[in-house]
Amino acid sequence: MNLYAVLEKVAQKSPDATALIYKDKKTTYGELLSTIDCFSTGLARLGVSKGDKVALMMRNSPEFVITYYAVVRLGAVVVPLNSTLKQREVEYILANSGVIGAIVQASFVPMIEASLANLADIRFIISSGFADRMMLFEDIMAKHSQPVTVDVEESSLACILYTSGTTGKPKGAMLSHGNLLSNVSSCSQTFVVMPDDVFMCLLPMYHSFAWTCCVLLPLSEGIPTVIIESIQAFQDIFTQIIKYRVSLFCGVPPIFSVMARVPLEPESLSRLTLRICAVAASPLPMAVKDAFENKFGIPLVEGYGFTEASPVVPLNPIGGENRAGSAGVSIPGVEVKIKLEDGSDATDSEVGEIYVRGGNVMIGYYNDPEATREALDENGWLHTGDIGRIQPGGYLEIVDRKKDMIIVKGLNVYSREVEDVLMMHPDVEECAVVGIPDEQGDELVKAFVTARDGHTIDKSELLTLCREHLASYKIPRQIIMTTILPKNSVGKILKRELRTS
Repeated sequence: MNLYAVLEKVAQKSPDATALIYKDKKTTYGELLSTIDCFSTGLARLGVSKGDKVALMMRNSPEFVITYYAVVRLGAVVVPLNSTLKQREVEYILANSGVIGAIVQASFVPMIEASLANLADIRFIISSGFADRMMLFEDIMAKHSQPVTVDVEESSLACILYTSGTTGKPKGAMLSHGNLLSNVSSCSQTFVVMPDDVFMCLLPMYHSFAWTCCVLLPLSEGIPTVIIESIQAFQDIFTQIIKYRVSLFCGVPPIFSVMARVPLEPESLSRLTLRICAVAASPLPMAVKDAFENKFGIPLVEGYGFTEASPVVPLNPIGGENRAGSAGVSIPGVEVKIKLEDGSDATDSEVGEIYVRGGNVMIGYYNDPEATREALDENGWLHTGDIGRIQPGGYLEIVDRKKDMIIVKGLNVYSREVEDVLMMHPDVEECAVVGIPDEQGDELVKAFVTARDGHTIDKSELLTLCREHLASYKIPRQIIMTTILPKNSVGKILKRELRTS
């Protein structure tokens, strides 16, 4: 099976069932499949074929879903782009992945056009919405035509998701149809999905957590998902949750912190149909968990995952013990173990590196065999670099995260990429970037900078540089000018000291 075949089976069985709800407009499974077929046929006429890479940059919308499925239907590969990235970041991803074209929301066309200017193999840019000189999404639809038939195997590459890299360059995690379907199946069992469930997709669709759990999962089960274009006033979110009887909701800690604080009339509170809320991407503060569960009377279940695992690994069991401070137990089909520094397996809650194995684990990193060898061993175990222990009952506790990684609103920021931009200023001698946790379960990017002898640096110059070259969520919220950075005996900056300063 492949992703399209699963959707096709659902649509043939229940063509009149609601698949997507967006801005009060409902799309049935039959309508969705027909639109995907038309769009994929149009893409085939543009020369898109098996193995080609196609960039996708849109906010949450039906067009995002249609584009993704149309591309993979042809055996081509989707390269989703974080819509907050700046041109420098986008240029690298487009060049590294070797895309032949891009399908983007109209507001992103100028940046995509500029980013693709130096790439020789680009065949098209398609705009969802009017944009000068661009082919329009609607015009590509090849209606009343026989859809192209392509043999797409479960092992075929479906997408390349770029994650921030420790070397400053993003790495493209290659996920197959089988990887994604494996995680969808595991999550379906873990969430105990019911026929009358309704999902909501509030997190951005380019994020692996949102795409797998809030789009692929409901569409594979034949149930609706309510699409929210972007974060908006939570009173409006609650209105839609009530109106469409949303029962399953996934988010990151700051979202649930806001939900716990937003005032709701008792009548509205009583009309909520939420039965499960799942949280991942960063540690869940106890205060947020308690406030949310006390207000809504439903469990806020914490999990753990990462792009390379499609992404979910463990989750606190639905109907079982929802253990505070734990990422939960391994979902079906996924193995987790802890390795000590000497290479032996940990026992009795010993702390070590977290290893993961299962059908959800990526093929490898695109165009980066060295990074792939470092991440995947010959037995299929993914070396996460994260540190943890397995508590009694199989519950995974995350002790520390990958070196130098900061999580802002559920998105990964590696210190190195921010430091590289700060070092572009001619008067910066050295710098160090760390993450500082806040009370809502989010992190703030904090930079420490030293100036060259005899020079003074205005912080506004550094912020201007960051705004020019970094996505907004990567920009330091605090910049501390200092005369010296703490170092060990070999001159390595001691970031653990900076985190507490």
